[in-house]
Amino acid sequence: MSLAVPNIGSATLQEVSMPNLHHVKSRVAFLDEAGDTNIATNKPGVSQYFVIAAAITDEENIAKLEAHATSIALKHFGGSEIKSSNVGPNDARRTRILDDLLLERFSVFAVVVDKRLLLSKGFTFKRSFFKYLNRIAYTELYKHFADLQIRADEHGYDSFQRSFTEYIRREHPVDLFGQIGIQLVNSRSSSGNQIADFIAGTLLREFTDSGSPRYSKLLRRTHHLLQLLEWPKRRGKIAESPITGECPFDADFLRMGRIAVELFIRQHSKDRSEQIQDCISCARILLDNALHGDPEEYVSTGELLEAMRNFGGVKATRKSFGRQVIDRLRDAGVHIAGSANGYKLIVSCRGVVEFAEYYEHFITPMVKRLAVVRSAGLVTSNGAWDVLSEKSLEHLRSIVESATRK
Repeated sequence: MSLAVPNIGSATLQEVSMPNLHHVKSRVAFLDEAGDTNIATNKPGVSQYFVIAAAITDEENIAKLEAHATSIALKHFGGSEIKSSNVGPNDARRTRILDDLLLERFSVFAVVVDKRLLLSKGFTFKRSFFKYLNRIAYTELYKHFADLQIRADEHGYDSFQRSFTEYIRREHPVDLFGQIGIQLVNSRSSSGNQIADFIAGTLLREFTDSGSPRYSKLLRRTHHLLQLLEWPKRRGKIAESPITGECPFDADFLRMGRIAVELFIRQHSKDRSEQIQDCISCARILLDNALHGDPEEYVSTGELLEAMRNFGGVKATRKSFGRQVIDRLRDAGVHIAGSANGYKLIVSCRGVVEFAEYYEHFITPMVKRLAVVRSAGLVTSNGAWDVLSEKSLEHLRSIVESATRK
């Protein structure tokens, strides 16, 4: 889930448009972590990854989510606390629990840090490691939510969550448009934090053991996954793309698609208008599907709108989606293929071919109809007048003549 911090606090009142408060919902993020902060991953017992996960829901939905968590605890944990560590490597049991957990509506935000790629010696100090994570988590969460209340597990005096609490209280500006608040809670009495614990541990399991199920795909398929960030960004990530086509330029198209999305987000990071936020949400989802899902799969309009709602109020409707969101992204240089099945980011030669073939179905009949009308004009005027000789239409002459020769 990338991405520069919007700083509306430094903008003038003329530069900032007031959001539609009817669309701003107060949300709560239950935060937990999995793995350890030791950078010496070659030592026995030290995790290769560190995971931060948040289970996010509307404030009005907390009671319902907690009731659901209670039923999960009764069914799978004998009424005791929901803890990922109590499930361990039992993937069959973990999958059953996750299937039941995802029957309730909430969103998942996660950061997965591969500690093996943290090459700076400074990361051997826990304070530097936490500062790095604080900046990532804060930046990404603030980009999605103007109003967010974070509830972090108070367990451990030197945990990431305690440092994150201090970071937000120190760094987050208080402004008229919304604020992020944070408090420490006891996870034993917070079902939401128990869900976050299970999600964090499950993602740690997926990334640590290559033989485990791809739990993140289940989260994505059920529209629970808001964003999954892998840090640091790997330079070789593009080459490891799931795209396996024969075209030698696939990696280049994937890189181009990724850059186009990230550039659009960066250029519009300070624009809080609903229309632009819809575009940013859609672009993120399509990029996430290309990088972590099936890059050749089309995502339907309904699925996109459903996933976009996880980012906040959606202005676009099914009817206006293509015009207000897809066309705006395309005009900004984000290459999106469309079909009767939905949309996808163009990240391969195959995607380019499908894009061209889709529009060929529209363009060729239109050109042929234009040729018919042109012919009628020539016949009527006995060849004295050609509509395509008009200055404004001259560029179409070669296109029409080429089409009629076939």
